[in-house]
Amino acid sequence: MLGVLTFNIFNARMCPDLRNRTLPKWQKGLAMLYIWVLLAACAGYFIHPMLAFVILLSIGTSHTELQIEVDSKNPQPGTGWAKNLACWRADTDKWYYKWIWKPILGPHKPMTGYHAWRIPTIALFFHVPFFLFPGTWSWKHEFATLFWFVFQGNVEDYLWFYFHPCYGPRKYVTEGRAGKIWWAPVYWGPFPKDYYMALLLLLPLGYFAWR
Repeated sequence: MLGVLTFNIFNARMCPDLRNRTLPKWQKGLAMLYIWVLLAACAGYFIHPMLAFVILLSIGTSHTELQIEVDSKNPQPGTGWAKNLACWRADTDKWYYKWIWKPILGPHKPMTGYHAWRIPTIALFFHVPFFLFPGTWSWKHEFATLFWFVFQGNVEDYLWFYFHPCYGPRKYVTEGRAGKIWWAPVYWGPFPKDYYMALLLLLPLGYFAWR
């Protein structure tokens, strides 16, 4: 029921000509993804409640980023990573770029004020339970929190490309492997190198969180 309701709301939002049912392919795919993602969230709840939370949160944060970074009337590829935003950008010779930002996010992602504030804010959001329930913090819980934070960042990143009208799942792969996504120019197979690096980080975090 929730999936059908979301499908109808999405069609009404993105395609006012409901009588003719003339939806572009990317909108059809996007509407179907909504249903599948919601179903995955429901299934994920029974696997682990945080999995459902991360999926639903990633839908919201990816759309928020798209509303901020992409011109909905004239969407263009290559506008990701705050390229056209009026935010500050750190010089590459600053110590916090060389010793903190670059080792974590790589040399192709400039340090912008948008991301410098957004990423720590989301990390803080994942730590809210420790503030709501003082005394519950432990290293085991911290590793679990960092695991879900890193995982959510990659899910959100993928959904950003999936929901982007200029990319979608196929162009995301073809454009990326052709080196046309400037902030993620290195692809290993169907995904950018950053996803595999995140996986290497998730493995030890998951081990220490649930051993």
